[in-house]
Amino acid sequence: MHFKMVYNKLFATTIIITLLGINSFAQQSKKPAKPVTLSKEQISSMKKDAAEYYKSENYKSALGIYKSLQASEPENTEFNYRLGVCYLNTFVSRKSAAGFLVKAASAKDAPKDVNLYLGRALLILEEIDDAADTYEKYKIDNHGKVNPKVNFENQVEWCYHARDLKKAPIQVSFSNLGKLVNSPNNDYRPVCNLMGDIIYFTSNRKGNTGAIVDGYGEMISDGYFTMKDTGYSKAKNLGPNINDMYYDEPLHINASGDRLLTYKEGGSASSPLYIAELNGKTFNKAVPIQKFPAGKIEGACMTSDGKTIYFSADLKGGKGGKDIWMTTQNDKGEWSAPKNLGDGVNTKYDEVNPWLFFDDQTLFFASEGHNSMGGFDIFMSTQPHSSMEWSNAVNLGYPLNNTDDNKFFCLTADGKTGYIAAANENGVGELDLIKFTTAKPIVLQNRVVTKISLQKQDGTPARDALCLLVKNDTGENFGLFNANSNTGIMIAYLPPGNYKLKVKGVKSGRLDEDFTITGNEKDFQYIRTIKLNPPVKEGK
Repeated sequence: MHFKMVYNKLFATTIIITLLGINSFAQQSKKPAKPVTLSKEQISSMKKDAAEYYKSENYKSALGIYKSLQASEPENTEFNYRLGVCYLNTFVSRKSAAGFLVKAASAKDAPKDVNLYLGRALLILEEIDDAADTYEKYKIDNHGKVNPKVNFENQVEWCYHARDLKKAPIQVSFSNLGKLVNSPNNDYRPVCNLMGDIIYFTSNRKGNTGAIVDGYGEMISDGYFTMKDTGYSKAKNLGPNINDMYYDEPLHINASGDRLLTYKEGGSASSPLYIAELNGKTFNKAVPIQKFPAGKIEGACMTSDGKTIYFSADLKGGKGGKDIWMTTQNDKGEWSAPKNLGDGVNTKYDEVNPWLFFDDQTLFFASEGHNSMGGFDIFMSTQPHSSMEWSNAVNLGYPLNNTDDNKFFCLTADGKTGYIAAANENGVGELDLIKFTTAKPIVLQNRVVTKISLQKQDGTPARDALCLLVKNDTGENFGLFNANSNTGIMIAYLPPGNYKLKVKGVKSGRLDEDFTITGNEKDFQYIRTIKLNPPVKEGK
């Protein structure tokens, strides 16, 4: 008993000294909080309201109340503990959690699981050794009996993985997309097109369709987009063809940029997944994917032809928790029974938010397993041919991944520029959209963005052009492509080779044209303008 008391005091002193250094740095840029005085009646009423929010896991609503309660009674164990837990379960300021949890942990009446939360809070601060010690103390205090639901051993492993990954950081730069794009709330799930000049994303900002706040204190999400030229344009709502009064989230855009996969939940949603086709500058009404073989999902993506969908769900026969699955559509439009992607991708922990690169062979996803360095990290797996198994997942590395949750990711065709959603002290809101650029490509690609502007004889866009692409040397059919009904531009993502382009437009004209992709094109872009032959008149 004596040893344990000494250990507790030394442990608490070490953590407090560490956090004093962190907090003193943070406080240099913040004005000291004004003391709060609340009456006993106010405290009693507020405590009751906060407890109700906390019990229902509405941490965001509970946080504001516990903030006031803790300011009024700074040494109150319950207020410090619950305020710390609330910070950990929102993106308001997760790094603030540790200070309050330290106070709660040092109290005589400290909750039994306080060091479990404190360990996670310290890991988020990248105080890795202190986090590992705190997890060990949690185990000692509970006499080695740990609730299996908290995945304790996995949380301890995060500390070891974090140490290893921080020893070999990758070269990457970050840039916040700024106030024109990001809001004071959560902006997340970025989905970019091939060139990264259009980014679709999800936001629960004020002004969303219906302006409804859900049971977790968050505005119900809508889909938005921004366009990049010299800078990023002001974010715009995707409108009623995509968004309704319930949850709407863009998930994936195909290589041609004309088919958007979206998630819907609530109201009259007849499927978790919807498809919206681009019509000129805007998308047509999103239509449900009928008889999709899963109900509740957490992220999905699709192949270029839309015939295969990868998704995250907790289904019978999985490895444990949420796994990544695939389903394919047959000629009758029916979806196959879900197939698990296997041990290379899935673990006994959660895998969510699959995002397929434009080559249809490289899959990115978020996982709490493998060698994650804290919560969810982004991983990559490849499948060069459908007859092969998915390769063992590879962590994208520090600091693209860090000790906080990293759940959202997309990548442009250059293989090294992409977008994530993350929270930081200097951000615009809670989760912000952030551009990253790595020194070395994440995906080594020899494919080329092929952008052909099709015109009628008078030089105006061939808006009704339907294109067939065939690789001459192999006879491989790359499928049918619609030219954009506003610009007449056809976009494809092609490996090197000789191609035949067959174009037909009832009003625009026809064309059979051979062209070659060498793989050495500048910036991996093949850009060309072609005029169609006049349409054949009826009877000739």
